[in-house]
Amino acid sequence: MGMENCPHKAKEGSIIEKDCPNCGGTVELFSTEPQAECEDCGAVIYNDQMICVRKCQNARECVGDEAYEQLMKIL
Repeated sequence: MGMENCPHKAKEGSIIEKDCPNCGGTVELFSTEPQAECEDCGAVIYNDQMICVRKCQNARECVGDEAYEQLMKIL
């Protein structure tokens, strides 16, 4: 998969919206947060971008140097 097709590619410092798998509510989390709690039901939602950065050999190029360094400090 090329980086242009990466579903997790986000701009540095972006807000990610995900649907809660438990209640269907919208959960917002910052791109460098590993997880967030659904305000409606309390379910924990994980940041897929962080999982991708940990595994992908092109992560630094994909998310940018600054976001990559921030994410690696958390991981």
